[in-house]
Amino acid sequence: MYFSSPIWLILLGPWTALAIWLLRGKFPVQGVPFLELWRREAFNHERPVRAWIWPPVAVLALLGAMLLGILAAGGPMVHSSGTSAQSEKDVPLESLAVRDWPAPQAMVRVGNQSDLSQARLTFSGGNILTVESIELPARGGERNYFVDLTDVPQRVTAMLSAGPVEHLLEVQRAPGWPAIDARRPLPAAVSRMIDVYSGDRNPDQISKHIAVLASAEDVKSDEPTAIIIEPKTAERAISPDQPMLIRDSPITRDIDWEDAVAGATISSPPGVGWQSLVSAGDEVLVAAQEQPIRKVWIGFQSDDFPRRADFVVFWNNVFNWLGESDWRQQVATAQAEISSPPAGPVNPPVSMAGQTLLVGLGMVVLAAFSWKSRPRSAR
Repeated sequence: MYFSSPIWLILLGPWTALAIWLLRGKFPVQGVPFLELWRREAFNHERPVRAWIWPPVAVLALLGAMLLGILAAGGPMVHSSGTSAQSEKDVPLESLAVRDWPAPQAMVRVGNQSDLSQARLTFSGGNILTVESIELPARGGERNYFVDLTDVPQRVTAMLSAGPVEHLLEVQRAPGWPAIDARRPLPAAVSRMIDVYSGDRNPDQISKHIAVLASAEDVKSDEPTAIIIEPKTAERAISPDQPMLIRDSPITRDIDWEDAVAGATISSPPGVGWQSLVSAGDEVLVAAQEQPIRKVWIGFQSDDFPRRADFVVFWNNVFNWLGESDWRQQVATAQAEISSPPAGPVNPPVSMAGQTLLVGLGMVVLAAFSWKSRPRSAR
């Protein structure tokens, strides 16, 4: 059993103090009409000692009702029986990843909560159908399995069959490296960066096409775009006493922006609909928008920035973000995982708050029926 709201159990402190006070009791007091007759012998009698006494049944019932009410407020929960029996016989398919370079291959992680030693893996999708028999790890263990595929289609499904249990995982190919459309004229450093990026990363059939241009007037609404402001529009210098504000984003990471924009000139802000990523005071240096199409606005010019390693990191971030692709997706092109259904019904914990409260109310009723009024003593 466990409690979903243990804060209510703090009331057990006052309840315990009340119970001890009632059970500790007082020595009985009896009125004696001729007390003066015993006054001389009072020194021969020891002082009565307090003793534990049982209060009336009604008081005990009320104490029990208070205790059950506190426990009910704590939300007691119990695990239903039969849940572990099913899970102990399971052979879960933990994860699936697929890559197409340097060779088509799939990797699956399989756990074993059973006494089985053999299972069958089936990979399907497009024109592929691969069946492999595997040796399962020992009970309670996990193991990775690598299986060569003849091809990597758009969607790959893995099915694990172990006795009466079957699990399915399905992955979808992620977009490849983007195809970059450089709209001339561009700064020489940016053009070289595009050539290096495109030479090392070949796009595929589902790659996104992105544009890099130096004028916001040529932007199309249906294509991801990187907009570089023209040098003649960057006329204002960044004030050295303006604080830098860097918003965490895949575009701004791993860059020393203090050095990157040192001595840079900036242009007017991009307008409404843009989210500032890098700013110096009220001046926006880099901005982006994600809806309806991803776009990046670069609003500063610097002669030193292209000579720094941060320049390469920045444009690599921009291209990857616009193309919705990165190195991890290219190495393992299928990472989106669809969880497999459980092997059997899983019983959630059962709340006992209602039953506890009903028993407490029953004890209140018992106290009401067993309560006896004390007769008044005659004066």
